[in-house]
Amino acid sequence: MLAQIAYILLGIGITTYTYYVTTTVEVAPALYIFFLLGFGLVVYGTFTLITSLIKPSSTTQQSRNNIRRCPDCGVKHYETSNYCHKCGAKL
Repeated sequence: MLAQIAYILLGIGITTYTYYVTTTVEVAPALYIFFLLGFGLVVYGTFTLITSLIKPSSTTQQSRNNIRRCPDCGVKHYETSNYCHKCGAKL
């Protein structure tokens, strides 16, 4: 989430600066590429932020469901483990 906010802030900064420069000084048309780059960063950051808030990653939910504890010592293991790696008890 921090990366998306950084993209948005960087895009706003680039867009604002290039807009200011292009309106106050006669510049080459190539500077407009930076304006589009900043605008693209804002759009990308906003899109990824919204999608990450709407749909949480399923890998974190899956990994939580695949963990069980050893009946003897209580150490966490994946469901595919047959023996405890701490005490050696059969799971």
